[in-house]
Amino acid sequence: MNENEFEQVPEQVPAEVPEQTAEPVKKNTDRRSFGEIAIAVIAMVLIVAAVAAMIMGGGLADVPGDGTVATVPADGNAEDVTCKGTYTVEDAAAIAAAGQVIGTMGDLEMTNADLQIYYWMQVVTFLNEAGYYASYYGLDYTQPLDTQACLLAEGLTWQQYFLDVSLETWHAYKALAEEAKSVGFDKQSEDYQTYAAALQSDVRASAESYGYNSISAMLEEIVGPGSTEDAYIDYMKTYYLGYLYFNHLMEEQMPTDADIEAYFDENAAVYAESGLDKETGNYIDVRHILIMPTGGTTNEAGETVYSDEEWEAARVEAQRILDLWLAGDQSEESFGELAMEYTHDGNGADGGLYTDVEEGYMVPAFNDWCFDAARQVGDYGLVQTEYGYHVMYFSGSRPIWYATAKSDLETELANAIAPAAMEKFEVSFDYKAMVLGEVSLA
Repeated sequence: MNENEFEQVPEQVPAEVPEQTAEPVKKNTDRRSFGEIAIAVIAMVLIVAAVAAMIMGGGLADVPGDGTVATVPADGNAEDVTCKGTYTVEDAAAIAAAGQVIGTMGDLEMTNADLQIYYWMQVVTFLNEAGYYASYYGLDYTQPLDTQACLLAEGLTWQQYFLDVSLETWHAYKALAEEAKSVGFDKQSEDYQTYAAALQSDVRASAESYGYNSISAMLEEIVGPGSTEDAYIDYMKTYYLGYLYFNHLMEEQMPTDADIEAYFDENAAVYAESGLDKETGNYIDVRHILIMPTGGTTNEAGETVYSDEEWEAARVEAQRILDLWLAGDQSEESFGELAMEYTHDGNGADGGLYTDVEEGYMVPAFNDWCFDAARQVGDYGLVQTEYGYHVMYFSGSRPIWYATAKSDLETELANAIAPAAMEKFEVSFDYKAMVLGEVSLA
């Protein structure tokens, strides 16, 4: 059983909502930061998760006790990423070396312009995923990456680590894209054809929307000097074709119920160690629309309390919304639309949906309604908790053992796709020829 996760899913928030809903983040028209633009321009999804799991499967190395920051190391092995203590060069040198070939995969070539894009995209993807926890991994993004020891790979600086990951990613993306082309998937996929045809104009429009007068001007800021428009367009096409083909392969090998049960049985001893067996219980999916009472007074303990009249007003409003739904087609979709419009909970954008809820996770009245033994898909009702009145819709349930085994098996299958494609295409890299232009992450 593979311990790597297929996707990183934010931890679910229980229906213990705060009394005030957070304000939406306001967008501005100023030029975005490095991270904001890079993430907005290219969202790394399933392939990134699989490649990252393959590359980072070893987990964290031991964290040095003294937290000493490394200096730029001496040049190392010419055949790997330790070849240079630092790959950073002045802007003019990065621009001059943009066309230099630094890697090959069959007839395909990787230039320093390609490397600049792949490298900085890996940096920003990591920072986006790690967020405030980057320092836990020993990464100080305000300091040069070639001066810091990487805690994910012993003996490497962060620059060398991200270089290694970017070269693996280029190999993975190109291998998936070439495999897709070899079976004609690129010609058969209308999604890819539409995307590729509009890509250059879409990227140009995106650059202009961020206040840049050209794609090149945007690239210079977000991935540094030495990148080129052609390299970026190739990167995007390669990524998207590989992404579509990756999903296509996943759909072809989606496990059956029998496969999932067999997988669980094969790994029953491992699951048992974490207290999971076929009698553990069910996950449920439920939608709700929370209507909180308004007004209230503050008692001596500093708590907000509501009058009977204020609670009744909340109940009436909840009943009104339920009646609206009952007057329509009474579908889960229409319930979700009402949740998006009316709920006071923070999951309105998801149509009020909570998934994979375990018994005892929600507040008692909410929990008891969901886990009633007689509960059926499509059931609805009103439930009062200390937070307000909940208009409820029961979406379904499944055994926890089944959901866990399904997720783990799909993860295992997904994590095998990129390596299988990469094995078909050998690569060669010239580390001495590699250079990187600098980008300010601060």
